Amino acid sequence: MKAPFVKGSDETGMECKAVVRNILFDLTASKLFYILDQICSTDGQMTKPIRRLLSFYASVLGAQAVEEGRLISTWWAGSDGTGPQVLSATCQDHKCTLYMDLASGMTLSKSGSQLIVSGYHSATPPGSWLTTVNTETGERSYVRVQLDFATGIALDPDMTTLFVATGLVLPPRILSSPVTFDKNGDLPSQGLSTPSPLFMFDQFQEWETSSIYFGPHSFPSDGRCLYFVDRKPGGSVWALNRSSNAVNLVAGSGLTPQVLPLIASPSNVSSGNGSSSNSKIVMSNALNVSFGQLCDLAVTEDGLIIFVSEIDTGLVRWIELGTPCGFGRRATDVIRYLPRPGSAVYGLAIGTYGKGLVLLLGTDDGHVFQLSINRSALDPSNNPYAYELPGSSSAPDPDRSHAYPSLSSPLARPGFSDKNEAPRIGLVVSLVVGISLLSLLLFFGIGATVC
Repeated sequence: MKAPFVKGSDETGMECKAVVRNILFDLTASKLFYILDQICSTDGQMTKPIRRLLSFYASVLGAQAVEEGRLISTWWAGSDGTGPQVLSATCQDHKCTLYMDLASGMTLSKSGSQLIVSGYHSATPPGSWLTTVNTETGERSYVRVQLDFATGIALDPDMTTLFVATGLVLPPRILSSPVTFDKNGDLPSQGLSTPSPLFMFDQFQEWETSSIYFGPHSFPSDGRCLYFVDRKPGGSVWALNRSSNAVNLVAGSGLTPQVLPLIASPSNVSSGNGSSSNSKIVMSNALNVSFGQLCDLAVTEDGLIIFVSEIDTGLVRWIELGTPCGFGRRATDVIRYLPRPGSAVYGLAIGTYGKGLVLLLGTDDGHVFQLSINRSALDPSNNPYAYELPGSSSAPDPDRSHAYPSLSSPLARPGFSDKNEAPRIGLVVSLVVGISLLSLLLFFGIGATVC
């Protein structure tokens, strides 16, 4: 993929990606917001970008294809916390990228008219930040709060507490802060106190290679659990139980097996019964499953299904839990996106649209795919099957247990021999947003009906 945002800038060996990540729904689930991170590098790993343009976009859910949605703003220099809309801020060398505010997390204010963005920069002095961005005008305001290189943020469903994940500077921590919105539901510049530690991983040396991430779709509707992923290769899925302040390994390999010491909670953190307690990590009953490099997650309202994306396999997987905040019971490959070697799914978002659920997938070639899911498909008695996204042509991973149907027969139903038997899982897969004009709508069976 060439650099569509810097004309005539191609260099020998330069590779580019257009990553769609940090996808949000508005309160009515009729609009979506996302970050389009266009990045080019010659190192093969995108670790030292030489071209970069990060942009914030809005779009309308339900359209089959939109060229790029509506540009809210591009990124800004680390020294420019508060200011007007920025319509063009393309970096054409690596040094420039170091001094820009690199957004790492994003959520939506109570009013739905502000993006609350976390990120970090290497400007002087280096650090992390929170900024609100008006979704209509693109104007931004710096929120005065001290952070330690935030990797993700989330608001609880009541919108009373902001949670922050840190991890670029060790040790990784989960922080929280009460949040106060104004009468219009917006976050004022003084509406947040400095986040305090909620859970710290200081004593676990195994976490030194970890990168904790959670986002706006990490909570079930009752807010009892905060789910997060460890983004290191072969990472894991975890759940923080807010009442017990315990972290449960949901699925994955977890930490290196050894005696796990307790982690002392800060004295001002309550266990939920009015007294301080010890926080701990529990791994004994977790689902033993191997992951690739996890990137994002999206949780259903009841907290019993977690969707995760893997950027090194192109897979989206669903994890079924027995109880909220508990341990995984089953992991299933749902969708694989692999139109070319190395393709990846980055962003995930889930929400109610009409009478059903929609799962949005952001890819590394500038597309957002909408998956409409029948609610009956989430019944634990149903068995999911895996499908490839439109455009995929690569053979399935031989280590996976589910077969991928041929796209030349989009209504193929693996596991069903009777043509009158209804499939148990049905996905409507459509391209919602793309940086190139493309419209497609393929139907795959899930549930009693195909939408």
